[in-house]
Amino acid sequence: MQDLPFDINNVDADEVQALEATYRLLKEMFKVSVSEDSTFNVRDFDVFTHVDPDNIGGTLLINHPESGCYLIFLKVNDLDAVKSRFKFQVWASATLRNNFGRLTVTHEKMPDKIANPGNPAEVYFKDDPAFNKKFNVIAANKSQAQRSMTKAFRNVIMETGKTNWEMEIVNSSMVIGGVCPLDPKQTVYLAEIAGKFSRVK
Repeated sequence: MQDLPFDINNVDADEVQALEATYRLLKEMFKVSVSEDSTFNVRDFDVFTHVDPDNIGGTLLINHPESGCYLIFLKVNDLDAVKSRFKFQVWASATLRNNFGRLTVTHEKMPDKIANPGNPAEVYFKDDPAFNKKFNVIAANKSQAQRSMTKAFRNVIMETGKTNWEMEIVNSSMVIGGVCPLDPKQTVYLAEIAGKFSRVK
């Protein structure tokens, strides 16, 4: 077993093996370093309301400092385990070039349209009907979101169209990810997308 920069207490052997493969592939694809950054607070993001801050199992900087991107490895309860065990979920964080206020981006689903028709906080882009059809943007400040979410930025979001990831932005900090099993190739793709978000204007 390679020396892993993660907390693997109460993680089963199969999950550790997936973590090893993920870490190995990340190091092949990117310049990877271990972050001791304590400034990231999961409580800043609504998407992490179910997460205990003590269950961050590790954080990796990706192509630092050229890219303002890092990967957060969250330990979540393995509901299929007989004993108390954890699995890993990977989320990416990116430092953005603009201030977006507070907003969320999710894939557009018909039940959302039925449950919340004409949501006053929903943001539309008149020049981008394809984006409006695929994604649902809810913002605290709609005009600020429209100014900050440039066409180039929306194009990067469109690249995530085949995933089930969700995005949350608080000012110039973004998290992106989803409730997915740990997968090396998917984690690499997540890092690539987050890196693009950190560079795009």
